[in-house]
Amino acid sequence: MAGEREIRNRIKSIKETRKITNAMYMISSTRLTRAKEQLDTITPFYWGLQNELERIIRHMPDIRHKYFGNTEEYLKRPDPRRVGYFVVTADKGLTGAFTHNIMKVADAEIEKAKEKGYHVRLYVVGEQGRRYCVARGYDVSATFIFTTGHPSRSRSRDISDYILNRYSEIDGRLDEIHIIYTAMTGKMGMEVENLQVLPLQKQKFLGYSEVNMPEGFSGIINEEFTMVPSPEAVVDSIVPGYIAGMIYGTLIESACCEQNSRMTAMKSATDNADEMLRELNVEHNRVRQESITMQISEVCSGRKTGMTR
Repeated sequence: MAGEREIRNRIKSIKETRKITNAMYMISSTRLTRAKEQLDTITPFYWGLQNELERIIRHMPDIRHKYFGNTEEYLKRPDPRRVGYFVVTADKGLTGAFTHNIMKVADAEIEKAKEKGYHVRLYVVGEQGRRYCVARGYDVSATFIFTTGHPSRSRSRDISDYILNRYSEIDGRLDEIHIIYTAMTGKMGMEVENLQVLPLQKQKFLGYSEVNMPEGFSGIINEEFTMVPSPEAVVDSIVPGYIAGMIYGTLIESACCEQNSRMTAMKSATDNADEMLRELNVEHNRVRQESITMQISEVCSGRKTGMTR
C-alpha cells in the first residue's frame, strides 16, 4: 500500500496536470469559436462561385472544359490513371483519434484506387499526418505543414495553385484529385469525407447524382445569360477561385473538428483527473487515519508498559 507522502505527491502531480488539460480545453473552445466565425465569412463567397458554375452548366450542359474532364485532350490521356489524395490532418497532437480516423479512411481509398490499377500519389496537410506517414514508410509526394492550425486564404491559395498545376501539367500530372478531410456534421458532429476536387462533377452542381438524374434532363433555364469573352474563358476565371474557396473551407472545417476533438480529449482527461483525485483523497484520508490510529495505539501501549513497571 502506498504511503501518505507518496499519495500526496501523486495528488499534487495530478492537480498540476489537471490545470494544463483544463487550460487547453478553454483555449480549444476559444479557437473553435474563432474557426466557426471564419467559416461563416467564407461560406457566402464559396456558394456564390458555386452558384455561378451551376448557372453555366444549366445553360450549357454540353460545355467541354479540362476542369470537367470531358475534353478530347483529357480523354486521350494515357493509362494508368493517376489519382492524387490530399489528406488534411492536424498540426498538433492531443486530439484523440482525430488523425488516426482520417488516415484510416485514406488507407482504404488508396487501396481501392490501387485495386483499380490507378497510380496513386499522396499529399499530406498537417504535421501529425506527416509523422504518421513517415512512421509507416509511406511515399509522400509533398507535405504542407503548419497550415491546419491557422488556416489562411494565402495558404489555401498556395495549395489550390499546386493542385491546379498538378492537374494541368503534362509531366507528373494528376488525372483525378481528391481531398480527404474531417467535415462538420450537425452542431458538434464530424465525419471524415472524401471530396473529389477535379475534375468537377456536373451532376453535383445540378443537384443530381449519376444514379437519379432523369433521362434527357438538360437543366437549361430560360433566362438571359451572356458569357464574355467565351464560356471557356469564364470557367477558366471562376474555377481557380472556386477551388481556392473549397480548399479554404475544408481547412477551416478541419480546424473546427480538430479543436472539437481536442476539447473532447481534454474534457475527458480533466474528468479522469477529477475522478483520480477523489479516489486518492479517500485513500489519503484512510492512510492518514490508520497512521493516527497506530500512533495513538503506540502511545497507549507505551503508557501501559510504564504503569506496569
